Amino acid sequence: RKKKEERRKREGGGKREKMEYISAEGLRQDGRRARELRRTRCKLAVLEKPDGSAYYEQGNTKVLASVYGPREVRKGRGKGSGDKA
Repeated sequence: RKKKEERRKREGGGKREKMEYISAEGLRQDGRRARELRRTRCKLAVLEKPDGSAYYEQGNTKVLASVYGPREVRKGRGKGSGDKA
């Protein structure tokens, strides 16, 4: 135990502050309760030109993904141009 305390002092201080994720009122920083989840939405085929696309949303995070292909590999593009599919 004594060695741990000595090492902690050498590494930059004694006791570390405990970070609070939930307030005294029981809320997170974004206003949700401890057991409350963020709203989640998902939509498929949201774009016309790609072969596949999807929109995903969770809270303030939003993602739009699209897939084009498969396509033939072009020769001579860059050094060691990846897969030889």
